Amino acid sequence: MFLGGLLDELLHDPVPGASRFTFERLARVLAKRAAVLVEPRLAEARPLLADLFACELPYCTADGRPTLTEFNLRELERRLGISKS
Repeated sequence: MFLGGLLDELLHDPVPGASRFTFERLARVLAKRAAVLVEPRLAEARPLLADLFACELPYCTADGRPTLTEFNLRELERRLGISKS
């Protein structure tokens, strides 16, 4: 089921521009399909967030990259390729 759906999406979804079988395309489709199979567990996230906010500078890594980013629902849908029908 998973593999069949993956192959169907790769073969039949039109991709403008470059070849349909690029590494980035495959990675994006795999990530999107695999994410559906995982049930998020808040209990796993809480200790990680507690550790993060116990840091002296929780909002960025040691080299200055942000650790948190805020997106509205529309932006998340756009980034994940979810279309409202």
